[in-house]
Amino acid sequence: MAVMAEAMRLRAAGENVVDFSAGQPDFDTPSVAREAGIHAIESGYTRYTANPGAPDLRAAVAEATAATSIWTSERATS
Repeated sequence: MAVMAEAMRLRAAGENVVDFSAGQPDFDTPSVAREAGIHAIESGYTRYTANPGAPDLRAAVAEATAATSIWTSERATS
C-alpha cells in the first residue's frame, strides 16, 4: 500500500501518475495487451504466477519504465 500512497501524494502534488499498484485503472486495456492476453491463453499460459509476478516481466517493465523516466518501486525488480 506504500506505493499507492506515494502515487496519491504525487498526484495531489500535480504529477501525472498512472497507478498500477492496486485497484481499477481509469482507462481501457490497449488492444496490444488484449491480443497478447488472448495469445498467452491460447498458448497455455493460464496459471497464476508467484505473488511478486513473473521475474522476466518485472525486469522488462522496470527496464522500459527506466528508459522513459517513469518511477517504479524498487521491489518491482527484486
